[in-house]
Amino acid sequence: MAYLDLTQGFISTGPAEARSAQNSRFAPALTKLERLAIHIARSDGIDSLAQAERGNRFTRWLFRADRPNPLADPRLEALRRYAVLLRLRGDALPADETRRLLDAGVDRETLNEVHHLVYRTASQS
Repeated sequence: MAYLDLTQGFISTGPAEARSAQNSRFAPALTKLERLAIHIARSDGIDSLAQAERGNRFTRWLFRADRPNPLADPRLEALRRYAVLLRLRGDALPADETRRLLDAGVDRETLNEVHHLVYRTASQS
């Protein structure tokens, strides 16, 4: 059975025993779905964070400038927003985004894992 390994960025077809041995050295605090939200943020631009404006809908349609929709789950959307801003702005990340992520239930240890994933992904691109 194939699965998407978000820690490595490729699809693996190896046995489950190999996956568990590989992951035993580092127990992730993020779920697979949360890692997927961070992976999605890899291709999102800063415009994906703006609120939808009704007047610009026609202009976006006319020029085929689609903007990604926010994720339905507030925690996943907070992770995605944080990952986009961290990737694009680095240390100039607004403090209210960190607060938004912490308010969504992400603890400081998980925040370190988010930083690790975003910076590792950015260095691989």
